[in-house]
Amino acid sequence: MEKEARFLNGTASMMVRLLLSSICACTIACSPKSEQTPQKLDAEAAKSKLAPSVIYGDDDRHDLYEVADQRDLSIAHSTVAVMSSSDLRAEGERFILPPKTFGSEYNLCASEPFREQPNHAFCSGTLVGPDLILTAGHCVRTQSACNTTRFVFDYAVTAPGVFPSVLAKSQVYSCVSIVAREELSSGADYAIVRIDRVVTDREPIAVLRDADAKKGDEIFVVGHPAGLPTKIAGGAAVRDDSNVGYLVANLDTYGGNSGSGVFDARSGVLVGVLVRGETDFVSTGGCRVSNICSSEGCRGEDVTKASSFVSHLPGGEEPEPENPAVEFLVTPELLIPDNTSAGISVKIPVTEVAAGRLVQVKIDLSHSFRGDLVVTLTSPSGKKKVLHSRDGDAENDLHGTYGKDLVPVDSLVDLSAEGAGDYILEVQDLAAADVGTLHSVAILLRDQN
Repeated sequence: MEKEARFLNGTASMMVRLLLSSICACTIACSPKSEQTPQKLDAEAAKSKLAPSVIYGDDDRHDLYEVADQRDLSIAHSTVAVMSSSDLRAEGERFILPPKTFGSEYNLCASEPFREQPNHAFCSGTLVGPDLILTAGHCVRTQSACNTTRFVFDYAVTAPGVFPSVLAKSQVYSCVSIVAREELSSGADYAIVRIDRVVTDREPIAVLRDADAKKGDEIFVVGHPAGLPTKIAGGAAVRDDSNVGYLVANLDTYGGNSGSGVFDARSGVLVGVLVRGETDFVSTGGCRVSNICSSEGCRGEDVTKASSFVSHLPGGEEPEPENPAVEFLVTPELLIPDNTSAGISVKIPVTEVAAGRLVQVKIDLSHSFRGDLVVTLTSPSGKKKVLHSRDGDAENDLHGTYGKDLVPVDSLVDLSAEGAGDYILEVQDLAAADVGTLHSVAILLRDQN
């Protein structure tokens, strides 16, 4: 039965939730379970089935036309449905979505809410920078998966009975690269991805930076449960804040809520990302209904803490007022050729002498298997320094600063005697299948303490 249109203002009724699917729930690439229903994903994203959902207490999910609070509507406006490019059929300046309904996809009983609505999303996300989307790490695992992932704004129900079936191309953004990513089965799970253009018609969401949410804090979630149009669900609270990298709450969420932003009910600031949870549906009489848990019952929903990813967001790096660096930056946006020693070569002009300063190398490189890569720096005087040599196994990307948070293979200490001139960065991909892009590289000259 649909709930009346009440909603979160910080004092919303406590704890309802629809959870993602067991520990594997929410994750797109986990093995199918008997109580799950297939959802089309791209070939690289490990085709599987979306997680079922669970309710904690009352069902607090609401369509946007039921929500009056402008703050919450603004947050929803900056929320994205994560879809597969294969589900979007181009037709002129729009995309046509395939016909499907939540009820038929999940074999839901007639009593289940939203059963007549479409469900095209496989994950959710939030705009956190002009061209950055925050989602769950298991939603975009590799660059290949990124290439076929689309982020859709305003996939929502804004009037009773009017469901989205056509998208304007202006609503749809492509995934260009993975800026930062982590996926731990019992820990942090997040991805920050760069999209193909700057978003100009809505604002990035503010993220909690000074401390994590605490036990008892009232929270709400905005996303796409089981792939449905945008839902806002409140009446929830943090149940446990003691785990490293994630907290546990009693949010009403489904599998498609993976990557959904979780927000403080009083301030509206993003405190985390929904990533894992309880089994969601149970079978009864030949159809399925949502699993019902008490507010303190079942395992709860796991939310990656903001502190796990905030350093990767704009303004997230620690300030260095006492020891600032002089930066010489180039932004080549070069594709790295696969499985060849030819690689790419980038020139970084440096117009100052090192003169006893530390020489560091800041890099932003996306790659779906960094164990394929060899990265070498040549100084103006011809000294060759290996920065990275096929380590990291199946981990993604190189993002950070060698000589600071990244450890180079060869020491950079003797570069402090270098004069001005051109540094050359070379990147080689020496194994097949995985590919990547060098977005930017900078030489930093920093005074030694």
